[in-house]
Amino acid sequence: MTHEADGGPALGPIATRVLYEDDQVRVWDQLIEPGATTGPHRHELPYALVTVDGTTLDVEPVAGFADRHGQGATTVTLESRTVMMLDAGAVEEARNPSDHAYRAILVEFKSR
Repeated sequence: MTHEADGGPALGPIATRVLYEDDQVRVWDQLIEPGATTGPHRHELPYALVTVDGTTLDVEPVAGFADRHGQGATTVTLESRTVMMLDAGAVEEARNPSDHAYRAILVEFKSR
């Protein structure tokens, strides 16, 4: 985890574990069990979110950081077998309020 210089909250990894990395991409496995959270994290790179097993997640911006989504806390429904492209910059925490696990693959795109 990293700590912000201004005494802000510690930020952790964007997903559960790295599956693969080279000079162009970093591929993550994401598993959020029912009732669990991702912990606060920052998306430093643009990424593709490939939802394998979808559910509804509560997503909250982390206090002390700009809200990149512009809507404060929000609830999102992520359908299984879908792909979304997302920009870098969000500092957030996601919680799984459902009764089944959320599973995704995240592909971060590094600068060339």
